[in-house]
Amino acid sequence: MKKMMMVAAIAVSINAGTCEKLYELAGIIMKQRQNGASIVDMMRTANEAGPLAPMMRTMVTLAYKVPYYETSEFKRSAIKEFSERYYLECVDQGIDNESKN
Repeated sequence: MKKMMMVAAIAVSINAGTCEKLYELAGIIMKQRQNGASIVDMMRTANEAGPLAPMMRTMVTLAYKVPYYETSEFKRSAIKEFSERYYLECVDQGIDNESKN
């Protein structure tokens, strides 16, 4: 439950957003998924993210489309790949450049 509160706190702090914060948020969401968190609880948390709720719901939905892995190595890999996917998408859209200007 503490992790889900952290997810909500990071989502709120993203505001206009930076790619690093999106990377962190994606990692937490996937880590929760790989640790067996309920999709219902994760969606509930996403829905409480205010204006970021649509993005959070998308992240949760995509995280739960990734298989649940049994081994730590595969879990770490899933978390890393998911986080990096969001980071690269953010960078490709130029979000970090906009926030620094």
